[in-house]
Amino acid sequence: MSRVYNNYHIDENEQFSFENLIDELVDYFGLTAETVTGSEGAEYQNYIEFPNYSDYSMEDIEFVLNLFDIPFLDNLDDFNYSKTVPYDSSIKSKVQSLPQELQSLFEYSDNKKFITLPSEEEVRKLAYDLFSETGVPSGTMYEEESDNFPEAMKLSSYDPYDDFVDMAHDILVDIKTTSEGIRHLEEQYNLATEPIIKKALILAAFSMVESYVISLAENFIPSFVIQDDNLCKFVNKSIQDKLHTKAGREKLRKSFAPNDFPEEKNIPYHYVVRNPLAHNIQTGDIVGDKITFLTNTDNMKKYSIKKIFEDLFNYVEKYKESINEIIKANLTRDRGLSS
Repeated sequence: MSRVYNNYHIDENEQFSFENLIDELVDYFGLTAETVTGSEGAEYQNYIEFPNYSDYSMEDIEFVLNLFDIPFLDNLDDFNYSKTVPYDSSIKSKVQSLPQELQSLFEYSDNKKFITLPSEEEVRKLAYDLFSETGVPSGTMYEEESDNFPEAMKLSSYDPYDDFVDMAHDILVDIKTTSEGIRHLEEQYNLATEPIIKKALILAAFSMVESYVISLAENFIPSFVIQDDNLCKFVNKSIQDKLHTKAGREKLRKSFAPNDFPEEKNIPYHYVVRNPLAHNIQTGDIVGDKITFLTNTDNMKKYSIKKIFEDLFNYVEKYKESINEIIKANLTRDRGLSS
């Protein structure tokens, strides 16, 4: 089922936000935004002058009733205002189908043999009251005072780039925190004397980097609201499962991250140092700057501990370069600036 009025056609299963309805109202009345300026010409905010309800024609009233889906009388222009008519079964059925607020406007006489229809003034007043209760704007709407001010008509209209910059800032903060954390663990490692403590600190550095790449992927997942609890749990579990595997994070990156955001690389020494320690922290021998593991083929593999910490640090810092490059590219492309 759908509503049709003038050149507007709205499918009822399409979900409208209140702001969408305000946009349509602005378009219907042909309204434009004006700007509040200071004495020296500084611009503060935009505003829109909506017509007062009392200035509405009957056609306007019908349009707004339909737009905001407010139950009311049909064909207001052809309604027999203030007319007294026999209260037959046809009239009775129509009156009883109306909202209670409208029914109360009808008056009965001669033991309900006749009914007097409401006056145009009464119908208008009720429509105005319903508009006010619904939040239909009237008079001046200021940008900074209304949550439903049309986005495109704001003095500083929404720019997707701003969202990206906010997200990039969060990522850069995470990079700084993680990089500092790795350096701190390295300092603690250099102070430690017990091999088991040293291994635990190496493993903690890997855990910090793993937490970072998960957090990085989480930044790109959009907010969503799912009403059904079971479906919500299913979707959340699916996302969490993807976040904890490199292949899963790559799927999330392709789906939600900026197109130029780099693919996740393998964490350095993840398979040859992190995994053996995670499975058995007693494995591996530390002598000087080297940690040595016995491979499945009985070969000895040695890795520089200083280089492990350095490569983990650089792995995280590399994302800082990527983010700054993407910010610059988006700034140039979206804002039309030259490099």
